[in-house]
Amino acid sequence: MRTINRILTFTVCIMFILLIGASSTIRLEDKILLIGLLLICNVIAYFTVEYIYKRIDNKKK
Repeated sequence: MRTINRILTFTVCIMFILLIGASSTIRLEDKILLIGLLLICNVIAYFTVEYIYKRIDNKKK
């Protein structure tokens, strides 16, 4: 469980660094939009993983 959360966080950090560092030609508004979309996707993935693990735990009981 913790490993998946770390992987998601690490992925967000890498994407954030690549977005800011490598894409100097993108306008600031587009960067903010992409960062927002990336964070929203990470939150959705996090809660999906939490939901799946809760269902697995409930089936084990």
